[in-house]
Amino acid sequence: MYLIFLFLYIIIITFAINENFNLNNEVWNPRGMNLKCSSFFKNNVKYIRKMKTMRFGEEYIPSNLSMACDDIKKRGIYSSKPFSKEEEDFPIAYARNVHKSYAIIELMLLTSYSPQNHYCFNVDLKNKELLEKVKKLANCFDNVYVGDKQFEMNSSGKGGVKAHYECMIKLINKKWKYLLIAQTDDLLMKTNREIIDILKTLNGYPLFTLHKLPKSWQRYDYNVSWTYKNVNIFKKGDPRRKNNKIMNSNINIHVGFVGSAFPYETIEYIVKKLNIEKFLNMTDKDYYGVDEIVWPTLLLNEHLNVPGRLDPSCIANVMLDGDLIKYVRRYLPKDKGHCKTKVLHHSVCDFGIENLHELKYLPHIYAYRIRPQFDYGAFFCWEEYIYRKMHKNNYIKNIPATYKTHGSAFYASRIDNGGPRKCLLG
Repeated sequence: MYLIFLFLYIIIITFAINENFNLNNEVWNPRGMNLKCSSFFKNNVKYIRKMKTMRFGEEYIPSNLSMACDDIKKRGIYSSKPFSKEEEDFPIAYARNVHKSYAIIELMLLTSYSPQNHYCFNVDLKNKELLEKVKKLANCFDNVYVGDKQFEMNSSGKGGVKAHYECMIKLINKKWKYLLIAQTDDLLMKTNREIIDILKTLNGYPLFTLHKLPKSWQRYDYNVSWTYKNVNIFKKGDPRRKNNKIMNSNINIHVGFVGSAFPYETIEYIVKKLNIEKFLNMTDKDYYGVDEIVWPTLLLNEHLNVPGRLDPSCIANVMLDGDLIKYVRRYLPKDKGHCKTKVLHHSVCDFGIENLHELKYLPHIYAYRIRPQFDYGAFFCWEEYIYRKMHKNNYIKNIPATYKTHGSAFYASRIDNGGPRKCLLG
């Protein structure tokens, strides 16, 4: 009889634990989407075909959430202890710019939250209501912050780098190993433990992407002086200020996508050893993609000597490797048939329930993007998948091989005579 009761007790406890690892439907699925998320991940074609005809969009995103700290913490599990010793010893920082949908911001924090990490948000100055809500969210946690200064941001990238830099300043005196830079719709693809495995393979070097800068696509003002002297990037007392050869030479401008992972030493040097405020102002203009200039430029100019810098001879290699940190699919309108949802937003394929089964096998840290305004059902299922995986500690070490032999960190780590080794293409 005792064994029977013990068996029943174990079943009940197991069921309760599994239930707790699901997202709270009353909060995060208030209108009852009635989704079988597991069928999406199993690529049940018949079910996917049925459900994509009734796509659950913006009206299904939760609204009017209570901003009391007790209520916020009741909406999910915020662990008070790291999930593993490896995670405790390798804290990560996040700098994310946001401009819409408070509920989505809170849900992304909930499903990625680890107490040893640090999370900084900066909010588009135009959305004062969202700013106040995110500040209230941050006040509920010791490791969640909001940048001290806000800026107006737009889809061309204006204001974005300044906002991220404010988070860097906010985070610089915290304890962390790597900083991940993200935008509103960047979707985390991995659990905290899996991200740490990837970051450790970088061996303390930055991971960022580069792409070509066509002359026909103006990203910055060609009519101003880009000499080190005019940009005024060296602080007072820096011996480089007395080197006329350096001061009269130009900073070479490079471009790359925003999503990046930077070691603490790189960010510490940028924040404490350089004066980049004028450079930020000079690049923050009304051109498309102005948020793609600053970080690649700082990491590719030898005179700046930023820790983890990349030798310019490796630019072509990094371009060929593509975007390792973020999974994005871009198409011309005539090619949108290659996008499974058939929906492009600013030339980027919107992922939906059709993509969930493939996303979980990709090596990237982020995906861009599942827009909740387009397919909140897909977003909800993905966030619950990551949430359950993290809290159930379903961990199998499986580091994507691509990080070991490709990308900016791989090339920067090949040291020769105290600096980054030059690359030979091929």
